[in-house]
Amino acid sequence: MSLVKKVLLICAVVFACISLAIGSAVYFYGDEMKAYAFGSLKQKLNKDIQIGDTEFAGISHFPNIGLNIHNLYSPGFNANDTLLFAPNAAISFNLIDILSGNIEIEKIALERAKINLGRDENGKTNFDFSNSNNNTESSNSSFAFNNLKLLDVTFNYLDEKTNTNVDVWFDDMVLKGIVDGDIIDIESNGIATINSINADGTEWVNNTTTAKTNASIRYNQAEKSIHFAKSKVSLNDNPLIVNGTIITLDNYNQYQLSFSSEGLKLNECIPLIPNKFADLFENYNSSGMISLNCTLSGSDADDEGLVTEI
Repeated sequence: MSLVKKVLLICAVVFACISLAIGSAVYFYGDEMKAYAFGSLKQKLNKDIQIGDTEFAGISHFPNIGLNIHNLYSPGFNANDTLLFAPNAAISFNLIDILSGNIEIEKIALERAKINLGRDENGKTNFDFSNSNNNTESSNSSFAFNNLKLLDVTFNYLDEKTNTNVDVWFDDMVLKGIVDGDIIDIESNGIATINSINADGTEWVNNTTTAKTNASIRYNQAEKSIHFAKSKVSLNDNPLIVNGTIITLDNYNQYQLSFSSEGLKLNECIPLIPNKFADLFENYNSSGMISLNCTLSGSDADDEGLVTEI
């Protein structure tokens, strides 16, 4: 037998073994994988979910088994509000673990999805990622996600109480972290496009700003706080390191953030400052470079307004 035929035979045998393993996993554990996937999503979102067609995909996800989901939907405040909609989503399971009877989610991917988080004037949010509303034994355990991939995903956050709106498009972003009670730890790595950021009536960004992130973020749902720890963000290729905390309670807001950077390009920093100030530099052009090391802090109480110190 020639070498070429031997190679082809070996490839055919390997392909047949892989196909047999995938087919066996789907045949014996397919229903369990679906139930586990949908149960986990519903449990961690603390929301009902609706799905369209589903199908298993083996070869394209190898060495994992992929469950492709079409039209994944979860409501927000009510049936007229959308928390999550993804025309295409995929949940991957490790093939070896499945054949061993251990069903764990390896990866979640959302493509062309829309995520809308919000808080109304009374302080009620349309999301609750804690486990406090679940009474089952499995709900008390932490939930880790090692690979949440966002491709062409639109994210919007609207806070009617603080008059804050954030509109971001995730070009290609990978998130990993853990949800443990009220604590959510997330690490992000990828590229996003900031379309607009409006806070307390001020337009901080109303231009397309590209952000490359390698960030570590902790969200405490009980304290309504967001903590940044040595988060590296490049805005239009201008690198920044961000540390600090933002707190948004029902009647009180406070933040303290520190920024440091080397080699900021002056002419590219203009779009990153509030638009009402950026207009003053409309015709400004410089190739100068600056180093930055500053702290922003502010707080308000009830309706006294947000005061910022630099």
